[in-house]
Amino acid sequence: MGRSVLILVVLMSTIFGGIVISMQRKMQSFPEVMVRNLLKKEAESVSDYALRTGIRNAQSMGLQMPVEGVPLNFTQTFNNFKVGHCSIDSIRYSFINTTSQYRARTTVRASMQGYNITYPAEMAFNFPIVSIVGSPNCFYFEMDQPQFHGSNEWIRDTSGNDYTGEPHNAISTRPHGSGANGWKCASLDGSDDYIDIRCDPGCTTHPALVVSSEFTLIVFAKVRQETTANQGTLVWLAGDPYDTNSSNGAHPGNNLRYKPTAGIFYNASDGKMHFNVTLDNGPRTLLDTSFPYTPLGKWPHNKDPWHFFAMTFKNGTVKSYFNGVRQTTLWGGFWNDAIPSRHGVSVGRRDIRNLGSGGTSEYKYFFGLLDQVGMYNRALTDAEIANLYLTIIKPENILYIKD
Repeated sequence: MGRSVLILVVLMSTIFGGIVISMQRKMQSFPEVMVRNLLKKEAESVSDYALRTGIRNAQSMGLQMPVEGVPLNFTQTFNNFKVGHCSIDSIRYSFINTTSQYRARTTVRASMQGYNITYPAEMAFNFPIVSIVGSPNCFYFEMDQPQFHGSNEWIRDTSGNDYTGEPHNAISTRPHGSGANGWKCASLDGSDDYIDIRCDPGCTTHPALVVSSEFTLIVFAKVRQETTANQGTLVWLAGDPYDTNSSNGAHPGNNLRYKPTAGIFYNASDGKMHFNVTLDNGPRTLLDTSFPYTPLGKWPHNKDPWHFFAMTFKNGTVKSYFNGVRQTTLWGGFWNDAIPSRHGVSVGRRDIRNLGSGGTSEYKYFFGLLDQVGMYNRALTDAEIANLYLTIIKPENILYIKD
């Protein structure tokens, strides 16, 4: 019995001694485990920062949509981009699936107390091109506000100029989620609704609205199917709203009330969307380019697609765009600038202050929804127009993060 107890005591002592030795060894490696875990956590945080840096740098470098079929593979390498115990080695850009979806891959190295790890990560996202193109800098009606009437608000101009627009008659906003960018939009009844920014003579109170050598107009629209002869004007910069066929004082008699500095409107008679610019030459040549268009708008517009229209003017040339893609290019044979726009802007109808025999039908009111209406004081490129459309209609979102 005593021998058995002795053997048991020796066995238990041996097992206990083994456990103690094992624990001592584990305790000795504890600092190493802590260092590795801390280093991995730090590398993970720096990797997140690197991915955000990738998006920010993509904006500053001006990466844009490439020519169709030409892939983007661009690597930005850093020599001494240190953050704590980590270094960001590189950021590699490429496209995935479509040319509107970017992928940024980052590589982070981390070193501490003799331990080294490499931490790769990647993120796919829709690129926020609007930060490169910038918002319209002449005027910009985003329509994201409470009801225009009832709350007694005018239309906010978010271009930075604060050229608030005046709503007329029953124009109202549609609820949250109805807009081209997921927010609100303006609803016009095709009868007498419109928005305008009126200028004093010469437009000295709104100088950013005076354009002539080059500019870009943009607008999102849902055009109602119930088209009439009195329907159609999206945006209009009057050439001279007082000018008739007879010269009178400062008015040359070229019928400029019907010839805008720039205008975008739908013509139900020929079933086309028109883009007009009037040149500042002797005959005041009207450049009119168009493409076939079928209105799809139907109340209550829940399933209607938003359509994006844009036009640019530079060097006597008008270009029209539909959903980010150029449709037409027209050079009228002259290098003249356009008539300076000194009478403000009208959204939803023509600005004609000396009506002809057609009476109020000459205003050609718009019927449907409008959103994101604005103007730049330069001619955007094809790539900028395409990227602007994609950004507004499908704002930036993260597709996935892998680390």
